[in-house]
Amino acid sequence: MLVKAHLVGVAGTLMLFTVAASPQATAQTQVGQPITYDQILQNPDDLRLSFAYARQEASKGNLQQSAGSLERLLLLEPEWDAARLFYAIVLYRLDDMDGAVRELAILRTRDLTADQRREVERYYHLATTRNAPTRLFGEWTFGFRHDTNPNLAPDGSTILFEDVPVDNEIDKDPDTAFYTSGRARLEHSLGTGNGDFLFFDTRGWLNEQFSFDKQDYISGRVRAGGTFFFGPFSVSPAGIYTGLTLDGDHYLDEFGGELEIGFAVSPHLALKAEVIAVDQDYYKTSLSNVGSARDGLRLDAGGGFSWRPVQWNIFSLEAYYVDKEADDASFAFDGPWGRASNLTLLGKGTYLLSQLTLWNFTYDAPDPRYSSTIIREDFRLKAKLAYGTPLQTVADLFEAELPPTLGDMNFQISGSYTYQDSTIKNLDFENWSVEGLFTKRFSF
Repeated sequence: MLVKAHLVGVAGTLMLFTVAASPQATAQTQVGQPITYDQILQNPDDLRLSFAYARQEASKGNLQQSAGSLERLLLLEPEWDAARLFYAIVLYRLDDMDGAVRELAILRTRDLTADQRREVERYYHLATTRNAPTRLFGEWTFGFRHDTNPNLAPDGSTILFEDVPVDNEIDKDPDTAFYTSGRARLEHSLGTGNGDFLFFDTRGWLNEQFSFDKQDYISGRVRAGGTFFFGPFSVSPAGIYTGLTLDGDHYLDEFGGELEIGFAVSPHLALKAEVIAVDQDYYKTSLSNVGSARDGLRLDAGGGFSWRPVQWNIFSLEAYYVDKEADDASFAFDGPWGRASNLTLLGKGTYLLSQLTLWNFTYDAPDPRYSSTIIREDFRLKAKLAYGTPLQTVADLFEAELPPTLGDMNFQISGSYTYQDSTIKNLDFENWSVEGLFTKRFSF
């Protein structure tokens, strides 16, 4: 989430810039025509052309070319603040924090517009933080969600109980929940010159239903490890602990580890492979007496890619194979799951996110609670569409200025649909959900 939000903020800012001419700039290009480097060489004094070329190359992900064009432009027109701010953000994208801080420090002494001032201060803080050997950052999210079928009541008019069909008397009662989550991540650079770092990452989630207490949960996860770079490759080993409480009862502990290997093919394409192995330890609760029958190792292995064809659009795809062992074979399963996501940046930090997640798990043995002969197989689909924007972007529509602490808070509204088709009709369900969430990010 944090990476996604970071990309939204940076690329959204890049899209803010229009080709605002400096006093000495004249346009010599036809609207909509791609600009070539030969045109730049033939028109070295056309500053607006150079700026348009820099924006064009940045939108393609060619940040080195964009930075070179902006550097030449600023030698000729050092007072062009919009170009210098764009240059600082491109340097930030290139991970040149010293260069970004240098340009932003110059802009902090200039007479800027309110929008420019906000961007300068935001990126000055981001660049100085990322330049520190030890850095802490994270986010806090809170809001509300409404579900049409929060307890996942079955669809059919009959269900199975020990092979006997009985009337389905479980109602689909809608409910609203308060939801909040938080994340804090500590990173420490190792000073190797490659960007290697160690990290400690902790996350927590809380869901409090207004009516259905059995859907209440508190969950937390801790990860500790490191990321090491070898040219275009990155290797990230980590240890993991996860705990889950349902309706006040301790329900699950997970201990294990993960290994992720990344490969940066180009500025537009990144690949990853990942293995996650955790030993799951379940407990009996007031809602479930199954307990240790579910205990066993869970292994997720797979990978995917992230592709950015243009600066304002990011598409990612990942697929994994899951193998879950259990003391009781009726709780052991295996099968694939995958997710496709598309993030479209709309400018000024506003974005549109769409996701599709699919699961297809087959269990090792029948569950006698339902049937002694039917082996459970679940196909699940979840589709989600979300729209997010900083609160200051909303305030700009009314020409209002919010305090920075409030203005950079993000608001996201989303809707989702979840559907499951199972060989056990008790487990067929669908649920529509809508949620509104506020997110505040921090870094030190």
